[in-house]
Amino acid sequence: MLIGSYAGAVLGIPLSGILTEYLNWQVAFYFYGIIGLIWSVHWWHFSYERPAIHPKITEEERVYIEESIGEASSIANKVKTTASSLRFSIEIRI
Repeated sequence: MLIGSYAGAVLGIPLSGILTEYLNWQVAFYFYGIIGLIWSVHWWHFSYERPAIHPKITEEERVYIEESIGEASSIANKVKTTASSLRFSIEIRI
């Protein structure tokens, strides 16, 4: 999962320099913005909220995934963060 962050640093910085040198500095912003939009649309199209609603997953895979993340998933659903809880949080106060 962290491979993308390293690839972004290793490839993104030199690519920004190349785009800036041969075109102009604004092109780097447009380029990464377009790549981000394409990635978002791709992710939105191919990702699903739960394994149970994924159309191409087998029953065996679904059961394995749900059993593996069952407890963590139920804990995450019980925690509710509200604006007032963030406002009164000690860590966020300035």
